[in-house]
Formats: sequence, structure tokens, C-alpha cells
Amino acid sequence: MLLERIKAHSASLGDRPALMAGEKVIRWGELWPMAQGLAAKLKAEGTGPVALMGDPAEVWVPVAFVACLLAGRPYLPLDPLLPPAGQRELLEQAGAVLLDRQRAEEGFSSGLSCPLPDDPNRIAYEIFTSGSTGRPKLVEVSLGNLEHFLRWASALPEIAAVLGGTAVGQAA
Repeated sequence: MLLERIKAHSASLGDRPALMAGEKVIRWGELWPMAQGLAAKLKAEGTGPVALMGDPAEVWVPVAFVACLLAGRPYLPLDPLLPPAGQRELLEQAGAVLLDRQRAEEGFSSGLSCPLPDDPNRIAYEIFTSGSTGRPKLVEVSLGNLEHFLRWASALPEIAAVLGGTAVGQAA
């Protein structure tokens, strides 16, 4: 449902901004083809988690997250402030490959496409706990759980007002 909504918004909202960070804007009509291009490359490379190390406020990160969902590969946010040894340890523990901005942008512009995955029970993303009680633990969040959260959040008056009826998590 989430990917179908993003695809529909990309088709219907065309030139309206989908993501903005400073001067950088990605329009709805650009978002789906960009995610498709990267998703096709990610799908061809494997099935494990894809770690993204970048500021979530950068527009490439959410597009790469959508690409991971399309490729059927869990997204793993990785804190860029974590020391390199800690990053390597978490990547190894998760069995994840690192996707940097340059490789993501090459995928965005590849012109490739990727079919919608057909497993509604797949893992959407993984995240590590803080490790405050010992070693950080990996937590998996299913696509279904993510979609339930987005429906709940988009129903909150404050969020619904900001989204203006274009929430990707809203039921059709």
C-alpha cells in the first residue's frame, strides 16, 4: 500500500515538491523514477539490508529508503557521527552493505525500473537500539508495522494539516 501510494502521488502530483532540503527539491514526478532506478540496481546486487549513512534531512536519503522498499531490501540508518570502527561493527552485525550518496545518485539516474515487490510481510527497515544496557541490538520493523504507524500518524490533526491530504500512509 505504501509504495502504491507513493507511485500514485508521483503520477498525480507531478511538479509539486515531495522533498525539500535547503535549495534542493525533488518533485513528486521525479521521486518514483529515481527510486525505481536505484531499486533495480539494489535488487540486482542482493537481498540483505542496505545501510544509508547520511543526514535524513538530505533529500537523497528518503528517496534511497523508497528504493530499498521497492527492491525488497531492508533499510538500515547508520549514524555518520559513529566512529568508523563502530560503523563497521554494526554493518557486520546486520549483514548490511553501505550505500553512499554517490552510488545512490548513480542509481537514481540509471533509467532502470523495478517491479513492486509482492511480499507484504517483508522487513521495511532495521534499526539498532542505543546499546545503553550493553551491545546495541538489531530491531526489525515490518512493512505492515510501518504502514500502520503511517496511517496512525497521518490521522493526527497536526500532521494531517501539514500533509494537506497527500500523506502516503493514508488509506485510499
